[in-house]
Amino acid sequence: MEDYILGDAFGAVVRAELEKELNRRGLAGTKKQKKNEEEDLYDLWLNKEAIFGTGSYHDDISIAYSLREKAYHELEQQNEILMKRIERLEKFVETELRKPIPDENENLGMKDENLDLSEKEDSAPLDDANVSIDDYKLENPQVASCDGEDEESTKNNEEADNTKNCWSISCKRSTEGGTEFTSTTFLPEDIYTMMMCANPCSKKDWTGLHVWIIGVLTFLLQVGLSIVILLELALGDPYPLERQGVLIRIGQGAVILLCVLFQQDLIDAVRILSLLVVTTEWKELIGFSSEIDPSIVNIERFDGVKIPCLTCLYYEEDLTEEEKQKRDFVRSMWRDRRAFFFRVFVPNLLKMLQSVIVLFLIFIVVIYTDNLLDLVKDFTALFIISEIDEKIFELVDDSYFGPRLQNEAQSSKEKTIQVDKNNRYGYRLRSALVLFFICTSFVIWGCFVHTQIIGGLWKSAYLNLKYPKCKEHVKELSIFNFTSIDFRDFDKNLSNFDKNFSNAFEVAFSNGQCDTDFNVQVCGYDGNDCSVDHHPLCQVPDSDRIGDGFCDGGEYNTADCAWDGGDCTFYNRQYRDQGCEVPVPSLLNNKICDGYVYNTFECKFDGGDCAPGSIFN
Repeated sequence: MEDYILGDAFGAVVRAELEKELNRRGLAGTKKQKKNEEEDLYDLWLNKEAIFGTGSYHDDISIAYSLREKAYHELEQQNEILMKRIERLEKFVETELRKPIPDENENLGMKDENLDLSEKEDSAPLDDANVSIDDYKLENPQVASCDGEDEESTKNNEEADNTKNCWSISCKRSTEGGTEFTSTTFLPEDIYTMMMCANPCSKKDWTGLHVWIIGVLTFLLQVGLSIVILLELALGDPYPLERQGVLIRIGQGAVILLCVLFQQDLIDAVRILSLLVVTTEWKELIGFSSEIDPSIVNIERFDGVKIPCLTCLYYEEDLTEEEKQKRDFVRSMWRDRRAFFFRVFVPNLLKMLQSVIVLFLIFIVVIYTDNLLDLVKDFTALFIISEIDEKIFELVDDSYFGPRLQNEAQSSKEKTIQVDKNNRYGYRLRSALVLFFICTSFVIWGCFVHTQIIGGLWKSAYLNLKYPKCKEHVKELSIFNFTSIDFRDFDKNLSNFDKNFSNAFEVAFSNGQCDTDFNVQVCGYDGNDCSVDHHPLCQVPDSDRIGDGFCDGGEYNTADCAWDGGDCTFYNRQYRDQGCEVPVPSLLNNKICDGYVYNTFECKFDGGDCAPGSIFN
């Protein structure tokens, strides 16, 4: 058979085996070196008694041609299988050429048994798919082969399972440069993989376009849900800058790490791009064929050849043959790049974008949560958004969108990628990106924690936004000098109050100590420093009365209860510290003169209610 049908490497193997056979039988002649097909057949006819037996020359020629036509017909039917086997044979020939030349006594050894074309009439080299399997050492000895096209591998369920789990098989073979690792991996089962394998511009049917429409709608659904939740968080309460406990911070750090590691869409997109960007397997994966194969073009011969304008008008006869070839080669190269960008890069880019947005959403929700149980629940609930693309794929695979889309889903599940484990570029790229996202997440989270502990301009703006009435409360205290904050020149220059208040509130807020000036509800109980949760010794009949805005006195107005949750702070400084003890402090200065113990000098005559002209109770 001719070399352009079988490939140069395989044709060389056939000629080499023919020459070895003639040499071994002592029938080699000078004519065997001729490359004309009929002369080669004539050489065989001259020695037909030793090789083919008796018969006329023309009969042998007719038989040879009929066999060739039959082989052509079979090759046309199994072209895809043939090309893969030729590729394996080329690799085998390359490996054999690297090995040292054996001794003459070993010519009839194992190597001749692997590719003895003359004696193995029942199995031609084309049908021997595992011709070089002896050179490999399988890590899993229970599986002999992972060839998806082998018809015998589907005879029973056990062998079918081996074919399905082919991705777990890793083969080794020794070369001069070291150990070469090869394996097969399946594509992830999601709608973005279907987009990569489907052609939206197909002229045969609209199936590929329908797949892309479903994929884009899925992307918009995932991103839309994430943006809606982010807007709700942005329009709600600001980020909590109250000091959090150690367990909450440990839980936040663990959940942030799990967010990156469990974001499978992000890892899959990076893995697929890193595997396909350095090879040409993406063409076979998406069913794309180049007009000119760059691997068989000698690019060096184009050096110095001017590329003609691809969009200009010119006469074809004005171009030289090399200019035409270079023009066609450049056009084919750009066509390949456009196909890779739109068919491979865009679907994986959409997957990465939605994955990063969902990751950012989970990160924001995590740092907003101040309860460990709510932290785990929010993380689990929001992670469903990143699983929408896989659920849509399952619906398509179950024929919810019709049989044609179901066939596309099943076809994408059967697509595989040959993984070269010596591809250090791909592994380094994947590891670097995952490490980048982990480090970025922890750096941002660390900035939030640093703001909670130390503060800064962001904290000052946050406090003024979340507690706008706290400033008015402190201003009322400062008028009567009932505050420990140093508001210098307050009466002379009111503008200094805003600056001093912001500085004092920022330092005192959530610093682990209860500052009575901010121990009120409008100031957030000093960032939970004075909240009831921080005072377990407070034993009162009704804890809801603590911090309700009314000073209840009695057992509520104690240090264990943080002075009624801050409600009695003003009363204690203005009245009780002066010797005024009353059962209901809220009756003081209520515009009604209550008399008795309230109408005393220590109580400032019921806080001014019992002055002449007042209403007496």
